[in-house]
Amino acid sequence: MEELTKILNELKLKSSSETRTKDEEIVSNLDSILQALLKEGSNRQALVEHLIQSGIVSTVICLLKSEKLSPPLTAKIGELIAELAKVDIARKPCTDVSMVGPLVDLLSSEDNQTVLQVCRALANICYDNDVARNLVKEQHGVGKMVDLLRRLLKLEEIPDSLRNVASGCLLNLTDTYEEVQESALQAGILDVLLNYLDRFHQDEDVATHCLLVLNCLADCDAGRNKLMEKPILSSLMNILGKNITEDVMESLLELFGNLAECDSVKLQLAELGLCDHLLIILKRSQGKPGEEHQSIVKMVCDLVVLILTGDASMDYLYNKGQGSIYKESLMWLMSTDDNLQIAGSLAAGNFARKDEHCIQMVKDGVPKHLLLLLQNHSGKDGDIRLQHAILSALRNLSIPLQNKPLLIELGVVEKILPMVDVETFPVVFKLLGTIRMLVDKQDKIANSLGENIPFIQRLIGWCTTEDHPGVKGESTRLLAWLVKNCSSKTVLMNLLKENALPYLVNMLNSEHEVMQNEALTALLIVASDVLSEAEKMLREAELLKMAHQLLKHSNDSVDILDKLLALFVVLASSEMMKLEMQKLSICDDITTLTDHSNSNICDKAQKVLNLLKVP
Repeated sequence: MEELTKILNELKLKSSSETRTKDEEIVSNLDSILQALLKEGSNRQALVEHLIQSGIVSTVICLLKSEKLSPPLTAKIGELIAELAKVDIARKPCTDVSMVGPLVDLLSSEDNQTVLQVCRALANICYDNDVARNLVKEQHGVGKMVDLLRRLLKLEEIPDSLRNVASGCLLNLTDTYEEVQESALQAGILDVLLNYLDRFHQDEDVATHCLLVLNCLADCDAGRNKLMEKPILSSLMNILGKNITEDVMESLLELFGNLAECDSVKLQLAELGLCDHLLIILKRSQGKPGEEHQSIVKMVCDLVVLILTGDASMDYLYNKGQGSIYKESLMWLMSTDDNLQIAGSLAAGNFARKDEHCIQMVKDGVPKHLLLLLQNHSGKDGDIRLQHAILSALRNLSIPLQNKPLLIELGVVEKILPMVDVETFPVVFKLLGTIRMLVDKQDKIANSLGENIPFIQRLIGWCTTEDHPGVKGESTRLLAWLVKNCSSKTVLMNLLKENALPYLVNMLNSEHEVMQNEALTALLIVASDVLSEAEKMLREAELLKMAHQLLKHSNDSVDILDKLLALFVVLASSEMMKLEMQKLSICDDITTLTDHSNSNICDKAQKVLNLLKVP
C-alpha cells in the first residue's frame, strides 16, 4: 500500500496544471497503478478502496481536463478507469459528469486503443448503474455510441476486440433502462445491429451482445413495435440459417421467445415460416451429446409451443390438419426425448382449442398416443410436466360431445383415474377438468365414478383445500356434474353418506354465475330425488339461507332465478323447509318477482307463494 500511495502522490504532482510533466511519465505512473491492480493474488477490492480514499478519481478527472492529451495517455486513463470500475465501490465515485463527459467525447477519437479503453470504462461504470446511464445520455453519449458502432462497420484494420467491447458497452448502457433504449432507437441502432449480425454472426461475443441488446430494446414499447415489423423479423430469421454457435443460437431463440409473447407477432412468425426453420434446427440438434444441444432442443420446443398459444397462429399452423408443425408434433408424442414428449403434448392441447380440430385429432389417433405416453407417468412418481401437458390435451379433446364416447371407449377415464394419488395441485386441477368433461351427458361414466367410494372421498377432500383455489373450485364443480349426469339413486346416496352436500350448497356463494347455476342444478336434482334423506343435511348446510341471499342478488339472471324458484317449489313439499322459508321472509322477495318482465319467472314465483300459503 505504501508503494501505491507513493506512486499516486507522484501522479497527483505530475498531473497538476502547475507542475504538469510529459505524458510519458504520467503513463508510467498509471501503468504502475494498473500493474498493482492486475497483479495475480492481489486484493483488488482493498487496493481500489485505498485508491478511492486517496483521491484517484479527482486525479484522473484532472488529467481528463488537460488539453492535447496524447493517444497513449488517453488510452491508459481509460484503461485505469475501466479496471477501477470493475469493483462496485468505485462505480459511484466514477459516476461524475466531469469523468463521464470527457469519456463520452473520446468515443469520437480516431485512436483505436483509446476508443477501446474508453468503451471498457463506460461499460463498467454503467453496469447496473442507471445514474451513470442517464449521465451518458445527457452527454449525447448514446448517439455517439451508435455512431461509433456504425463507423466500426466500415473499418477493416482495427483491434480484434474493439467491436466486441463496443457492443458490450452498448449492452450495459441499454440494459433495463428505457430512456437510453429509446435514444438508441432514435439514433438508428436497429439497422446497425442487424448489419452486425449479418456480417459478424460467426463472432460469438459480438453476435451475442447484439442479440442481448435487441432483447433489451424489446422491453420498451417503441423497440418492440420496431422489432415486430416483418422486414426486421425476416432479417432475424435469416440468421437462423447461418453458421452460428450454440450460444448465439440460444440468444437468438431467446429474442424470438421474447417477441412471441405478443399474439400479433405469433401470427407473423408463423406466416414467415419461423416454425419450419425451428424444425430444421431441432433435427440438427437432436441426439447430439452435450447440454448445449439439449438446451437448444428445449428452447425450440418451448418457442413452437409459445407460438401455438395464439389463436390465429395455431389455426394457421394447423392448416386443416395438414400443417407440417401439426404433423411433426404428433411424431414428438412417440419420441423418447422428454422435451419432445412434453412439447408434443402441449402442442396437442393448443391445437385442440377448436372443436373441429379436436374431432379430427381423435380420428388421427392423438388420444391413443397421449395415453401410451401416460402409461409410465400416471402415478406419484411420474413426470409432473408431462402429466400436466397430457391432461391439458385430453381435457380439450374431451370437450366436443361426439368425442366423449370415443374417448371413453379408449379407456381414458380408467387410465387417468390412478392419478388421483398425485399430490401436485396443477396436475390435479387438469385431472379434475378432464374427468368433468368426460362425464358430461355420459351417465355410465357418471354412475361408475359415483359408485367409486374411494374416488368420491378423494374428491370431497379436494373440496376442502385452501392451497389451490382452482382445485377447490374444480372439485366442487365435478361433484355437481356427477349429480347432474348420473342416472342412479345410488350415486346420490353415496354423496349424502360422504357428506358432499355442504360443498354443493357453498357453491351458491361463488362469484361465478356458471358455478351458481351448476350448484342449483345439482341441488334441484338432490331435492327432487332424495329430499327426505337429504333434508337434515341441507338444513345444517343452511341451504335456504344461502339460496335467499342468492335470490336477493340475482334479479338480472333469469336462469338463476328460474332454478332458484324451481328449488323452492320442491323444498316447499317439506313442512320443515316450508316453515324455515317463512321464517326467513323469503316470501317478501319472491313477491317482488310476480311482476318480473319474464312471464315464466312470474308464474313460478306465484306458484311458490301459493305453496307457502301466502295471500
